[in-house]
Amino acid sequence: MLIVPWFQQMLTLNLLDTYAAVILPQTVAPVMVFILKKHFDSLPKELEEAARIDGAGHIRIFWSVLLPLSRPMLSAVAIFVFIGAWNNFLWPFVSTSDPDLMTLPVGITSVKDAYGVQYAQSMASAVLAAPCRWWSSSCSSSGTSSSPSPRRASAASEPAPFLKGATTPLATTIRWSRT
Repeated sequence: MLIVPWFQQMLTLNLLDTYAAVILPQTVAPVMVFILKKHFDSLPKELEEAARIDGAGHIRIFWSVLLPLSRPMLSAVAIFVFIGAWNNFLWPFVSTSDPDLMTLPVGITSVKDAYGVQYAQSMASAVLAAPCRWWSSSCSSSGTSSSPSPRRASAASEPAPFLKGATTPLATTIRWSRT
Protein backbone atom coordinates (compact mmCIF):
# COMPACT_ATOMS: atom_id res chain seq x y z
CA MET A 1 0.00 0.00 0.00
CA LEU A 2 0.95 3.62 -0.25
CA ILE A 3 0.00 4.59 3.31
CA VAL A 4 3.56 4.92 4.67
CA PRO A 5 4.94 6.99 1.74
CA TRP A 6 1.84 9.22 1.74
CA PHE A 7 2.15 9.74 5.48
CA GLN A 8 5.87 10.57 5.22
CA GLN A 9 5.18 12.99 2.37
CA MET A 10 2.39 14.76 4.27
CA LEU A 11 4.59 14.92 7.35
CA THR A 12 7.45 16.43 5.32
CA LEU A 13 5.10 19.03 3.79
CA ASN A 14 3.49 19.79 7.21
CA LEU A 15 0.06 18.94 5.83
CA LEU A 16 -1.10 16.45 8.46
CA ASP A 17 -4.42 17.41 10.09
CA THR A 18 -5.44 19.56 7.11
CA TYR A 19 -7.99 19.12 4.35
CA ALA A 20 -5.13 18.90 1.86
CA ALA A 21 -3.77 15.80 3.63
CA VAL A 22 -7.13 14.09 3.30
CA ILE A 23 -7.87 15.15 -0.28
CA LEU A 24 -4.58 15.23 -2.24
CA PRO A 25 -3.49 11.57 -2.00
CA GLN A 26 -6.93 10.39 -3.06
CA THR A 27 -7.30 12.53 -6.19
CA VAL A 28 -5.49 10.13 -8.52
CA ALA A 29 -6.62 6.53 -8.83
CA PRO A 30 -4.23 4.36 -10.88
CA VAL A 31 -7.06 2.37 -12.48
CA MET A 32 -8.64 5.58 -13.75
CA VAL A 33 -5.37 6.54 -15.46
CA PHE A 34 -5.61 3.35 -17.52
CA ILE A 35 -9.28 4.03 -18.30
CA LEU A 36 -8.45 7.55 -19.52
CA LYS A 37 -5.52 6.27 -21.59
CA LYS A 38 -7.75 3.74 -23.33
CA HIS A 39 -10.33 6.47 -23.95
CA PHE A 40 -7.82 8.90 -25.46
CA ASP A 41 -6.36 6.08 -27.60
CA SER A 42 -9.85 5.34 -28.96
CA LEU A 43 -10.43 8.89 -30.21
CA PRO A 44 -10.01 9.21 -34.01
CA LYS A 45 -6.57 10.36 -35.12
CA GLU A 46 -8.18 12.14 -38.06
CA LEU A 47 -9.51 14.83 -35.70
CA GLU A 48 -6.00 15.58 -34.48
CA GLU A 49 -4.66 15.61 -38.03
CA ALA A 50 -7.41 17.98 -39.19
CA ALA A 51 -6.67 20.34 -36.31
CA ARG A 52 -2.95 20.18 -37.07
CA ILE A 53 -3.63 21.04 -40.74
CA ASP A 54 -5.68 24.02 -39.52
CA GLY A 55 -2.60 25.23 -37.65
CA ALA A 56 -3.37 24.13 -34.07
CA GLY A 57 -0.54 23.17 -31.74
CA HIS A 58 -0.49 20.35 -29.20
CA ILE A 59 -2.13 22.36 -26.42
CA ARG A 60 -4.79 23.79 -28.73
CA ILE A 61 -5.62 20.32 -30.07
CA PHE A 62 -5.97 18.96 -26.55
CA TRP A 63 -7.98 21.94 -25.25
CA SER A 64 -10.29 22.46 -28.25
CA VAL A 65 -10.65 19.00 -29.77
CA LEU A 66 -9.85 16.18 -27.35
CA LEU A 67 -11.07 17.64 -24.07
CA PRO A 68 -14.62 18.48 -25.26
CA LEU A 69 -14.93 14.92 -26.62
CA SER A 70 -13.75 13.55 -23.28
CA ARG A 71 -16.13 15.37 -20.93
CA PRO A 72 -18.39 12.34 -20.34
CA MET A 73 -15.42 10.09 -19.59
CA LEU A 74 -13.84 12.71 -17.32
CA SER A 75 -17.14 13.08 -15.47
CA ALA A 76 -17.40 9.32 -14.97
CA VAL A 77 -13.81 9.13 -13.71
CA ALA A 78 -14.42 12.06 -11.35
CA ILE A 79 -17.52 10.35 -9.93
CA PHE A 80 -15.67 7.06 -9.40
CA VAL A 81 -12.72 8.78 -7.73
CA PHE A 82 -15.07 10.83 -5.51
CA ILE A 83 -17.04 7.76 -4.40
CA GLY A 84 -13.82 5.87 -3.72
CA ALA A 85 -12.47 8.74 -1.63
CA TRP A 86 -15.83 9.21 0.10
CA ASN A 87 -15.92 5.57 1.24
CA ASN A 88 -12.25 5.42 2.17
CA PHE A 89 -11.64 4.81 5.84
CA LEU A 90 -7.95 4.07 6.28
CA TRP A 91 -6.29 7.19 4.84
CA PRO A 92 -8.51 9.80 6.57
CA PHE A 93 -8.14 7.81 9.80
CA VAL A 94 -4.34 7.86 9.54
CA SER A 95 -3.94 11.45 8.34
CA THR A 96 -6.28 13.26 10.75
CA SER A 97 -6.72 13.45 14.48
CA ASP A 98 -8.83 16.63 14.50
CA PRO A 99 -12.56 15.78 14.86
CA ASP A 100 -13.49 18.68 12.56
CA LEU A 101 -11.61 17.05 9.66
CA MET A 102 -12.96 13.53 10.07
CA THR A 103 -14.94 12.01 7.23
CA LEU A 104 -18.21 10.15 7.82
CA PRO A 105 -16.72 6.64 8.05
CA VAL A 106 -14.06 7.83 10.50
CA GLY A 107 -16.58 9.87 12.51
CA ILE A 108 -19.02 6.99 12.84
CA THR A 109 -16.23 4.67 13.96
CA SER A 110 -14.96 7.20 16.51
CA VAL A 111 -18.48 7.51 17.94
CA LYS A 112 -18.61 3.71 18.29
CA ASP A 113 -15.20 3.66 19.96
CA ALA A 114 -15.94 6.56 22.31
CA TYR A 115 -19.21 5.17 23.66
CA GLY A 116 -18.59 1.45 23.20
CA VAL A 117 -20.99 -0.57 21.10
CA GLN A 118 -24.24 1.26 21.77
CA TYR A 119 -26.70 0.43 19.08
CA ALA A 120 -28.93 3.50 19.50
CA GLN A 121 -26.04 5.90 18.90
CA SER A 122 -24.76 3.75 16.05
CA MET A 123 -28.15 3.81 14.33
CA ALA A 124 -28.49 7.56 14.95
CA SER A 125 -25.14 8.18 13.30
CA ALA A 126 -26.19 5.99 10.38
CA VAL A 127 -29.37 8.08 10.06
CA LEU A 128 -27.18 11.17 10.03
CA ALA A 129 -24.98 9.69 7.29
CA ALA A 130 -27.89 8.36 5.18
CA PRO A 131 -29.07 11.73 3.77
CA CYS A 132 -25.52 12.54 2.71
CA ARG A 133 -25.23 9.17 0.96
CA TRP A 134 -28.66 9.59 -0.64
CA TRP A 135 -27.84 13.10 -1.83
CA SER A 136 -24.49 12.11 -3.32
CA SER A 137 -25.96 9.08 -5.09
CA SER A 138 -28.95 11.01 -6.45
CA CYS A 139 -26.69 13.77 -7.78
CA SER A 140 -24.31 11.32 -9.43
CA SER A 141 -27.02 9.14 -10.97
CA SER A 142 -29.42 11.75 -12.33
CA GLY A 143 -26.95 14.47 -13.31
CA THR A 144 -29.78 16.95 -13.78
CA SER A 145 -30.48 18.32 -10.34
CA SER A 146 -28.21 18.81 -7.37
CA SER A 147 -30.92 19.45 -4.81
CA PRO A 148 -33.36 16.97 -3.34
CA SER A 149 -37.02 17.15 -4.26
CA PRO A 150 -39.21 19.48 -2.14
CA ARG A 151 -41.20 16.54 -0.79
CA ARG A 152 -38.01 14.87 0.48
CA ALA A 153 -36.70 18.12 1.96
CA SER A 154 -39.85 18.66 4.03
CA ALA A 155 -39.78 15.05 5.24
CA ALA A 156 -36.12 15.38 6.27
CA SER A 157 -36.81 18.48 8.36
CA GLU A 158 -39.15 16.59 10.69
CA PRO A 159 -37.37 15.18 13.75
CA ALA A 160 -36.94 11.42 13.83
CA PRO A 161 -39.44 9.78 16.23
CA PHE A 162 -36.76 7.84 18.14
CA LEU A 163 -34.86 11.08 18.94
CA LYS A 164 -37.69 12.91 20.76
CA GLY A 165 -36.65 11.87 24.26
CA ALA A 166 -32.98 11.16 23.65
CA THR A 167 -30.41 13.29 25.47
CA THR A 168 -27.13 11.75 24.29
CA PRO A 169 -24.58 14.08 22.65
CA LEU A 170 -25.08 12.42 19.27
CA ALA A 171 -28.87 12.74 19.44
CA THR A 172 -28.47 16.41 20.39
CA THR A 173 -26.13 16.88 17.41
CA ILE A 174 -28.60 15.21 15.04
CA ARG A 175 -31.48 17.27 16.39
CA TRP A 176 -29.38 20.46 16.08
CA SER A 177 -28.28 19.66 12.51
CA ARG A 178 -31.87 19.17 11.34
CA THR A 179 -33.03 22.63 12.48
